[in-house]
Amino acid sequence: MTHKEYSGYFVGLGHNDGNGIVQADYDVREHLGLGDKGSQVDLKIELVTGWRNLCWYLGHRDPYIYVPAWVGAWSLILGAVSILLGLVGAWPVISSFFKAAGGPS
Repeated sequence: MTHKEYSGYFVGLGHNDGNGIVQADYDVREHLGLGDKGSQVDLKIELVTGWRNLCWYLGHRDPYIYVPAWVGAWSLILGAVSILLGLVGAWPVISSFFKAAGGPS
């Protein structure tokens, strides 16, 4: 979401007040410089996918959102490292199997 020179990633949830109304909490209004509740502003809104979506989770201000995101990110990193270490440790066994079978060395 962009307003004037300010921009940021925010979650948009549906509501029953109509399509032309954006409900923003206090933190969003302060970050974008939107002013008081009920003011009219021009916003540029675009869909965020992929990498920017992950950045929103990791950089969020609310600990209920960023703590599980960081736990998941570190779990993924440590899982990848453990798989890599397992393959490196198993390489002597795998290479000796190929040598005994007459395959590529």
